Amino acid sequence: MMPYSEEYRPDNQVLLYDKDPGRSVPLNPRLPPHFFTAPLDERDPQELNDWLERPFICSIPWSDREASYREDRTQGFPDAYYDGYWTPDWWAAEGTDDEFEASLAALKARWLATFPDGNKYAVWVLRRDFPDQSPVRLWGYCANIADAVQLANAKPNSEGCYDVEIYGLFVQYWENPTPFEEY
Repeated sequence: MMPYSEEYRPDNQVLLYDKDPGRSVPLNPRLPPHFFTAPLDERDPQELNDWLERPFICSIPWSDREASYREDRTQGFPDAYYDGYWTPDWWAAEGTDDEFEASLAALKARWLATFPDGNKYAVWVLRRDFPDQSPVRLWGYCANIADAVQLANAKPNSEGCYDVEIYGLFVQYWENPTPFEEY
């Protein structure tokens, strides 16, 4: 059984509210180290009671992305780069220092055009759906906190789909301006 303590409980987090004050959404919650990887059957029953089917929001500021790019620049490319999953024109760490800084400035401009307050808001939820995969599922990214709260409070219909109105809250953002080649 994975350890679970009071500090990880949803009511001990920063909570955001939509129109219904009874429906709160944790923002940047403190989660146990195993949260994104542990199978459901290895979790404390209280953790499942607290988090199963309860969406939460994690904000991702541009500064975190920039730090990641700078770290990759100094520590080398990830293995996936060498396996052909990223192309040299996409990876910001490619090229000279001046090219890297220019690439990073372009990525920042695209980021801020998509996420005006500088944060990407990811809505996550602990689910039972796929026992052979991580039980934590990404519901989507939003450009602002109000949309993220609305998405977190939305419930999919019986087919697992959202209303068209809710789909409008999602932000499709790719680090690469042209993420897929046309065949």
